[in-house]
Amino acid sequence: MVWYEVKTDEKLEVIEVEMKNPVRWGLLSTARINRRVAPGIRDSPMTELVGVASREPSKAERAAKELGAKRSFESYEEMLASGEIDAVYISLPNSLHAEWSIRAAEAGKHVLCEKPLASNATEAEKVVEACEREGVLLMEAFMYRHHPQHAKVRETISSGRIGEPLVVNARLSIYLEPSDDIRWRGELAGGALMDVGCYCINVSRFIFESEPITAKAMWKFDKGRGVDGTTVGLLGFPRDRYASFICSLLMQRANRYEVIGTEGSIEVPTAFVPGNADVVLRINSKSGTEEIVIPGDDQYRLEVEHFSKCILEGTPLTYPAENGLANMRAIDAVRKDLGWQL
Repeated sequence: MVWYEVKTDEKLEVIEVEMKNPVRWGLLSTARINRRVAPGIRDSPMTELVGVASREPSKAERAAKELGAKRSFESYEEMLASGEIDAVYISLPNSLHAEWSIRAAEAGKHVLCEKPLASNATEAEKVVEACEREGVLLMEAFMYRHHPQHAKVRETISSGRIGEPLVVNARLSIYLEPSDDIRWRGELAGGALMDVGCYCINVSRFIFESEPITAKAMWKFDKGRGVDGTTVGLLGFPRDRYASFICSLLMQRANRYEVIGTEGSIEVPTAFVPGNADVVLRINSKSGTEEIVIPGDDQYRLEVEHFSKCILEGTPLTYPAENGLANMRAIDAVRKDLGWQL
């Protein structure tokens, strides 16, 4: 047995595990996001990066070497059938999340699935049911939630420093020239709302710790590609609280949210993709403005460690499968208001 420190959302814990039995991870696809996730799996003492799978064996082999995995798998099926894998990170196009999450669960693998959990809530329900039936853990990979800055935001709200939180404003946008990129392909469940808007919706649920009861939205929709380039939305929450958001594939890069209360506000300027550098929270209250520096950390590693710790200890996830389903339902509510046929 060995002892080592694990950073959770709110504190540093020392836990005991068998070093001979780390969680063995497989990356199901060769997506670019793997480059951010793989270092965290390699660097943690409780995890091992075993392999990368692709439908093209040569791509899997190159990716395995680049990412420092032990081996490559020549197909997704081969990885799921392998006794060398305990958990998979699914970073396939959105339209394939449900299918391969279910197939992974049926193969007895724990599933960390990239956001959004599925193409719609009906699919997401099937994923959750499959993982429950097979007794494996499922979590939607909103890595930002594991960064310590958001625990500090919640702590500040709980202290009463900004009064009653009434509004969350969120914006996540990039400029991505319309192309064959999967984010511009409707048949792959792309678009701004699914790719970046899901974060904006998720953070409003994270802050209010409840589910939206109304949804209104407008968007710039590309009929030829079958995706939205920009969506602007408003969610209503219980107790007269609201969340507004702007998500876009056609705007200057932005990555922020703000919580506005009856007596002040909290600004989070580098909210969802902070990198590993220190970040700053700006708290505006009756006593003035204070900037709080949060030390940098690898939120992808923190996410993988939390998931792996729950596998090793048999403890509940902070963000269980039902949380991912709830986020998908909120996305569907926005799309329903826009007349989208689900």
